[in-house]
Amino acid sequence: NVEERELVSISLRLLYNLTFHNDLRTSMLSSGLVPVLASLLGEDYQRFICLRILYQLSRDDKAKPTIAKSGCLPTVTDSGLTLNEGRRGPYNGEPSGAA
Repeated sequence: NVEERELVSISLRLLYNLTFHNDLRTSMLSSGLVPVLASLLGEDYQRFICLRILYQLSRDDKAKPTIAKSGCLPTVTDSGLTLNEGRRGPYNGEPSGAA
């Protein structure tokens, strides 16, 4: 459903913006966001923003075990390698051609 995908996309972008606030990162971790993000890594259209959120969350040392336990590290590693093989956009770090 296109509307549902758009809602998820907007929500993820909002969450990404909120990850720059220390207290909100802690709240995201305690609310169980990491497994949800891990499940969305399989969606090509959401993978990049999920990786960005996971990176921001991983800036807190206490988040690293939570991320590791989610089982998403192989997908994160594979996604990171795939993104490094492609060219990056000049301004936002997204792969070239991304909207």
